[in-house]
Amino acid sequence: MNALNSHPFLIGFDSDGCAFDNMTVKHQRAFGPAFIDVYGLNAVAGRAAQIWDFVNLFGRTRGCNRFRGVINSLRWLHQCPDVTIPLPDVSALEKWADSTPSLSNSALEEYRAQHPDPELDRALEWSFEVNRRIAALQLNIPPVEGVREALAEASGKADLAVISQAPAATVEHEWSRHGLKPFMGCVCGQEAGSKAEQLHGADGGFHAPGRVLLAGDAPGDLAAANACGALFYPIVPGHEVESWRAFRSEALPCFFAETYAGAYQDSLLSAFESALPERPDFI
Repeated sequence: MNALNSHPFLIGFDSDGCAFDNMTVKHQRAFGPAFIDVYGLNAVAGRAAQIWDFVNLFGRTRGCNRFRGVINSLRWLHQCPDVTIPLPDVSALEKWADSTPSLSNSALEEYRAQHPDPELDRALEWSFEVNRRIAALQLNIPPVEGVREALAEASGKADLAVISQAPAATVEHEWSRHGLKPFMGCVCGQEAGSKAEQLHGADGGFHAPGRVLLAGDAPGDLAAANACGALFYPIVPGHEVESWRAFRSEALPCFFAETYAGAYQDSLLSAFESALPERPDFI
């Protein structure tokens, strides 16, 4: 990807659950049900759905890559005393996830060609099934209230980039459909690497320290910002509209005045972390 260097500031934005409040419907109607069906968890469907939602929506791993979602969900299911059925072994998937630079379908297909394994076949079957179910939903969820206005205001002073772990084609479609893509200097999906790699690539070393910000709704977004030495603005799950309103009225002025780091960011992070528990309360 080409670095952005039209403005002295850079802001990256996550897509699902951040600019678009679409994570819940995708996980509860596509990701989770496909996980139960493909991984043979129908005997414990209720608990599996509950675990899937915690891992991907309501806990500290919210927003993790889809394959990490499978690994983490099965890890929690192993700790549920009421789950007594044999659970799938995803050690081969975890080995790949721990070593690959890109957690994408294409990267897994390439790895599987060199390391054949039925569990990798199942992971790809599940992932493609998720894509089919999401397409069948024919979602047309608009951006969160206030997103368009915030992007319009920010784009006058900062380079803007979409930083996402969703497939690039899906992200491009959603941002184009709702007229947001013209604000963006680039739109990145999972094929462009991790979120940290995407943000680093968009920066390209052109923006001074303190002039790069990532807005996201998950701890993984915060980790990506930290890995790049960037600032972070949290879109708090369940408070998306309020978060975007404050982004435009408070965060942007602080960011452009270079007073964002320190007490202001610390207060935001404290509220963000308290909204996402580390473990489910039912285990």
